[in-house]
Amino acid sequence: MPYSQQRIHSLNFTLLKNLRDVEITFKENGLTGILGPNGSGKSSILHALCCLYQPNDGQPSFNFKFSQFFTPTTHTIWTGSSFTMRHTYREGANPFSNIDTMYSKQIDRWAPKYSRRPKRHVSFIGIKTCVPAIESETQVTRIQFNTTPLNDALSLQILNLGGRVMNRNYTDMSNHTTASSKRYLGLSFDGIDYSSLNMGAGEQRILLILSQILNTPNYGLILIDEIDLLLHEDALKRLLEVLKEIALEKHLQIIFTTHNHNILKVNDIEYRHIQQTAAKTICHIDSNPEALYRLTGVQIKPYELFVEDDLTKFISKQVAHNMGLGRETEVRKFGPAINCFTAACGALLNETDNFENMSFILDGDVYRTEDEKRIQINRVLTGNVANFDTKRTTALSKITQLNIPENITPERYYRNLIVALPNDTLNAKQLELKQILEDIVNPPNDHDFISILVDRIGLEEGEVLTLLTDMLALTDDWDIIIVNIRDWFNQKKV
Repeated sequence: MPYSQQRIHSLNFTLLKNLRDVEITFKENGLTGILGPNGSGKSSILHALCCLYQPNDGQPSFNFKFSQFFTPTTHTIWTGSSFTMRHTYREGANPFSNIDTMYSKQIDRWAPKYSRRPKRHVSFIGIKTCVPAIESETQVTRIQFNTTPLNDALSLQILNLGGRVMNRNYTDMSNHTTASSKRYLGLSFDGIDYSSLNMGAGEQRILLILSQILNTPNYGLILIDEIDLLLHEDALKRLLEVLKEIALEKHLQIIFTTHNHNILKVNDIEYRHIQQTAAKTICHIDSNPEALYRLTGVQIKPYELFVEDDLTKFISKQVAHNMGLGRETEVRKFGPAINCFTAACGALLNETDNFENMSFILDGDVYRTEDEKRIQINRVLTGNVANFDTKRTTALSKITQLNIPENITPERYYRNLIVALPNDTLNAKQLELKQILEDIVNPPNDHDFISILVDRIGLEEGEVLTLLTDMLALTDDWDIIIVNIRDWFNQKKV
């Protein structure tokens, strides 16, 4: 029976190359970007994903096998490798949700047998596709082409989207065939006809990516290694916007690796940052690269705070300055609340210098209790980590939070506090901010309180956050909100 509506939810690696005891989740309809330093295991994740499926019946597709990417050698035969895919699919009219399929190599063969793998269209676009066509061509004498125009709907779509990514008005696409039956794609732009032998390597790869994705049936899996290679940053961002549109339209999962942290500014893409420690692999979800660099890089200031967002960053800085420690304190963002636990555990396992003077601060609206925090710590520190009970307790001790009431978001709580301030205690700029907040009663999302405020007051975001923090410090609740940060600083000053 035909397979359809396939989705990968996660891969849980026990051991594969240097990927150890880590779960990596994926966006189930759209794009997931995998980032990390060289040697962190980004490409290994893609190579594992390549081998999960066999081709769907009646659909042209690559049939990747583990031996293509994990070839046995004198130095390693991959025995002991093991990981599990959690996935969902339909077989005919029958739905199968959150199915766990284990892949392993215990002796000389990978399991399950290739014929027993689930079915799905998979396409892998590797680094070899970055090689310009001219560098693969061996003929050095004149090359004669027979040219065939490409006017079908798919070719015209590739032409249109390729022009959008390259910011060019292509007019025609064609196939150029040589006497030896080699085929080269041809384009027309600005009155000039040229083949892929004369294309830039980035242009050539963009067209290849678009061609493979547009040829992929619905619910397919596309894997792209080093998507940023050879591409100017503007072209890369335009390519990602196009890929998001196609993925949503065709229900595709597109998973790519990259070293370019600037693409974190592109919306509606989920990012996974891979960090290797001596004990295990850590996966951070949509985290800030500056924070990740610090977890493995060079210490700058003696006191280091890691927080969820910019507002908490400004609040923490205010506390540090009020205690005379502003010049000695560095504050960085780790992103969503769930990353607090991976960041703390990653710093601990990596034996990051200055770990003793690090604190990881939650906003206070989720993971409020010790039990909730411990559950998340246990989720990260799994497996055979030496002295893991002690390490869990140590990691938990590094996590604190702002102190806000239950069942309210920080943004709404802070808005209510500021709106309640007496007018005669405020200067003109503070009064203007309060009046705007009074008009913002029920935004679509509570995070929008800040963005709407920035837009309406006409100040830079940093100025608005400073102003908000100064006004929060005027409220009766300020000392309650920041009590845990203040107590932590007091302990460090002793």
